[in-house]
Amino acid sequence: MDGALQEYLRARLTRETLEDLLRRGGREDAAVAELTVSPLTAAGENFGSVMAAVEARLRGGDPVRAVAKLLPMAPFLRDSFDCEVTVRKEVAFYRRLAPELRRLRPDLDLFPACLGARTGDGDLVDESAVILLEDLKARGFQTRQRLRGLDLAHAELALTGLGRLHALCVAVKRLRPAVFQDIVTHVAAPFHLGPRGEDDVLLGVDRAVSVLGDIPACAPHTARVRESLRRVLRDIAPPAPREPFSAIVHNDFWTNNMMFRPGAHGRPEEVKIVDFQITLHDSPLKDVLLFLHTSLEVGLRENSQDHLLGVYHHAFTDTLASVGVDAADFSLQALRQELDAVAPGCFAHIFFLHRVIFAEGRPDMATFSIKDFVDSSRLGELYRVRVGQLVGEFVRRGWI
Repeated sequence: MDGALQEYLRARLTRETLEDLLRRGGREDAAVAELTVSPLTAAGENFGSVMAAVEARLRGGDPVRAVAKLLPMAPFLRDSFDCEVTVRKEVAFYRRLAPELRRLRPDLDLFPACLGARTGDGDLVDESAVILLEDLKARGFQTRQRLRGLDLAHAELALTGLGRLHALCVAVKRLRPAVFQDIVTHVAAPFHLGPRGEDDVLLGVDRAVSVLGDIPACAPHTARVRESLRRVLRDIAPPAPREPFSAIVHNDFWTNNMMFRPGAHGRPEEVKIVDFQITLHDSPLKDVLLFLHTSLEVGLRENSQDHLLGVYHHAFTDTLASVGVDAADFSLQALRQELDAVAPGCFAHIFFLHRVIFAEGRPDMATFSIKDFVDSSRLGELYRVRVGQLVGEFVRRGWI
């Protein structure tokens, strides 16, 4: 384990910390006898947090296997992910929204259980902030390779889970509107994402666009891309959520934020959605669009997008009907219209995510800075292919 990361985890995940988290989660008598902590993911796989694997034995013999989510090590990343707000948002997801979703459909197990959480010792998020989650790997769940993307079977299951999650959020909105509005206040609280200084933002845009000139599929459209990025960044206030589709959206639904449990013959049987740090009250089609352009094997979106939209739509409307919500307003045609309406506002988010998802190599997460954010040296041929497909599709559809 890297020395800096080892010290970071050792200082923040002590026996006392784990006992406090478990007690906050309802295990009042938790007393830790043994504790082992190790990194869960490789450098460059998580930017908005540090993920640790926790193995412990309580006095009395009960084992604990969990995942701990901590603040990023680098100050630039903490600031870029607005951790003062987003840590509270994720805790609110598990404490406020998750119980409402489980109340509607207790049989739908779409995300990990939260075993305990704290945002800090006082009113502000501080170094002691930790979210303790169920270890899904202990139940056979696995992540997929972000550079390769998902095959059709995994993509179908991912969109089925996403459609169910969105539908349950819409159901809470329809059936318990006052509760939903309270949830929105906490789970969908406004936040800032990305570099804060205007000079850093413009530098990021210019460096990102400059790479496109060497990519044949993008070169004719660099001016259009630059203007689209700058226009979105100038529009500080997000538009009001559109009805009737508005829901709590994940806002970061790509390969690393879902886990699959394979069945006896290797085909995926169950999906879990993770990382609810930057959720919004917005159009669920933004999650769908981001997923389709970041998380599929090369060529799969082009060949299967209509089919995959149908899979998502079926899961969405079927789940609404199962909890007594009329799905008449949510036809497949209406869903396609919603996708067309929200797509232009999604481009900047998806475009910059490409620089994260399809980057190669491992950056130093302890010292990650604006220099790393604008660095293009880790963007290879895969990035050129992927961003070329993204720009080409958005230009072809008139979305930028």
